[in-house]
Amino acid sequence: MKKYLCMLLSVVLFISFNITAMAINDDAVSTDDIFIAEKSPINELIESLDEDSYGGAYYDNNGNLVILSLNDSALQRSALLTNAIKNDVAGVTVRLETAQYSMAELTTARDRLLDQADKFDIVAAGFYEPDNTLCVYVADITDEKKSAIKEEVGIERIRFFESTGAFGNDVPEASAHAEMEEVPYGISPTVRPGQWVYMHRISSNWSTVMIPAVRNYQQSNQQLGFLTVAHGWQVGDTASNGNVSLGTCSNIWRGTYADAAFIPSNRTQSLTSKYSKYITSRGNAIANMTVWLQGANGEQSGIVLATGVTFPMSAHTSSPVYPALTYKNCFTFNFTPIAGDSGGALISKNTNNNNYSIKGYNIGYFGATGHGVACQWNYLEDTYNILPAQLN
Repeated sequence: MKKYLCMLLSVVLFISFNITAMAINDDAVSTDDIFIAEKSPINELIESLDEDSYGGAYYDNNGNLVILSLNDSALQRSALLTNAIKNDVAGVTVRLETAQYSMAELTTARDRLLDQADKFDIVAAGFYEPDNTLCVYVADITDEKKSAIKEEVGIERIRFFESTGAFGNDVPEASAHAEMEEVPYGISPTVRPGQWVYMHRISSNWSTVMIPAVRNYQQSNQQLGFLTVAHGWQVGDTASNGNVSLGTCSNIWRGTYADAAFIPSNRTQSLTSKYSKYITSRGNAIANMTVWLQGANGEQSGIVLATGVTFPMSAHTSSPVYPALTYKNCFTFNFTPIAGDSGGALISKNTNNNNYSIKGYNIGYFGATGHGVACQWNYLEDTYNILPAQLN
């Protein structure tokens, strides 16, 4: 296979803005007036498991949740798991399956490979949980390279994907934003996941609304607004849709586990996406889960492939400018997002009520495979005290 000059990941950054419009003057907003998307009970279940006995999780072809176990007795010390096996959880049947490696062991192996990324031409590495193994994206893959990587970590059933190192930053053509018709002055538009957002500092910088959100819920500094992708944005950038201002970016969280921007806003908002999907819960993506990308260009769907995906991202030196960094614990999905869809929410369907749950947000894709890559939702919540929300 032809060797590509650049071996850093090929992640096309789509500038996707997440917009949640809510009142800036939050002193007048009672917490009783705010609807918070609840935490997924399936994610609560997984978080309760013994880490030394837990080998990952995935959905099988029948939609059952499979928990991989090195020690059933140790895992079932979790009352949540015991109850789920007997009674299901959120309408999903749960069963145990024997694992060879714990997630702690797989994490150590993944990190060992990433420490030698240059030696093996590794673009990214993570977990392929259905096989209780690693998933490795490699430039110019060969049988010799596969054997060397397996020998390095002592794991035989590694899932390999070839990925180029080309790096791009496409933005959609202006004609793609025909839907952004001017809103009459004095009218407050309802901002929804999946809508376009325009950043004024760079005339060609369009992105996708992720989700309405509240920061520091029930605290004295509670603040309503919306989220979008961070790459390309700066604190102080103003956002709009049509001729209506949506707010000014107050926070950028980019690097390690997040790529998100927060924009306080005085516009009305809704957790029902542009594609009529009502988001009522939140959690992290699980392997083989069906997800829908709420992109400004359109809705796409597919399945979650790898989790725990960690990779370096090149700096972008032309507009929009952003530095190089390493993303950790992302997930990949089996379709290619479209330029402009960065920040678009990845959501899954709730079995018990036919509503939806946000699992993460799109930040780009790996070249050659075309696999999309997304940050997990929970890191925003756990680190920056952000919750998906709308006014009742």
